[in-house]
Amino acid sequence: MCAVALTTGRIKLRVPELERAGLDPDPDVNYRHAFADLAMRDGSDPYLAVGRAEVARRLGRPDEALHLAKGAAETFVRAGDVGGAAWSLWSVGSTLRQVGALTEATHVLRDAVAGSAYAQDETGYRYAVAGVAESLRTRGEYRPAWHGHIRALSLFRQAGDIRGVVWALEGLGQIRRMRRDFVRSKDLFERALHWSEVSEDVRGRGYARKGVGEALSSMGDHANAVRYLIDGCVDLERTGSIIAHGYGRKALGDGCRRAGRLNEALQEYSRARTLFVAANDPRGWGYVEDGIGDVHRATRDFSAAIEHYQLAISLFRASGAQSGLRISCTSLAAVGGEDYWEGDHTIEPVAMGGAIAPVRIAYRTLIGSGP
Repeated sequence: MCAVALTTGRIKLRVPELERAGLDPDPDVNYRHAFADLAMRDGSDPYLAVGRAEVARRLGRPDEALHLAKGAAETFVRAGDVGGAAWSLWSVGSTLRQVGALTEATHVLRDAVAGSAYAQDETGYRYAVAGVAESLRTRGEYRPAWHGHIRALSLFRQAGDIRGVVWALEGLGQIRRMRRDFVRSKDLFERALHWSEVSEDVRGRGYARKGVGEALSSMGDHANAVRYLIDGCVDLERTGSIIAHGYGRKALGDGCRRAGRLNEALQEYSRARTLFVAANDPRGWGYVEDGIGDVHRATRDFSAAIEHYQLAISLFRASGAQSGLRISCTSLAAVGGEDYWEGDHTIEPVAMGGAIAPVRIAYRTLIGSGP
């Protein structure tokens, strides 16, 4: 179902958010270096602004990313450029997803799908479809997310976009992992690893190694799991993406914890927490606190475990991460009794996209879908 029939051999990595901003990135994309390169470029080209937004997002600067992408969308809409506006909204939606405004992110990304289809921008359409799938997966809506990732995989395969193929396979692997289907999760991540190595996609390779390691860890193969997780961390740190590096460290902490290496686990969780705090990512931070709670639970320090689970719950509520909230609430109930399970564990939607509403209305009018 998920076989990838693509040409093997050396393949040029396609990074459209940087290419459209005028860069010709190496496969070993370092976002700090990319940001410096883009900062030296003069001009008011809105594609340049979107490129800067995407790099800022990965460096953990979501406010700057939203400002840049919103400004680009306004410029494109004024010019009547539907394709450019859709590309900008893809960036806006991706940033909203990252900060936990998942409902708004999904709406904006669906707008990007409609606009890129209207403008016949095939690259923008593929990325917007993949963005909707990732947003739905982050919300815990796994069935529609699965279909979205399958659709994105087909589109990326048809275009020969290996980076996109890796992205889609990793999304499918994550869903299998969350469904506790670890064998199939490992298979999907191994396919992603293959294609990331073919295309020398260091970021994709880092996430794929992380995914293989997480599956192996859940299956009890702790020695190989930790090896994959360490290698994944090395790749993700090389990209300069604070968010990616944070998730790599968090996963390594999980792997060390499952292997019984609890002191090492706490060290990795501490590193991950520092990265997520710096990147203003409450969702990632929440998973770290949940992991620390699990360490204290393993050492029977239940009062400390409760403290970290409660902090995780607060962070998951702040980020709209329903799946993380369920995990921490279940863990809290196990160590704290029924009193800690009572109450409302629903999530109030994170609202951050209000400032984009006027340009979305103008954009939807432009493509004929109404306000």
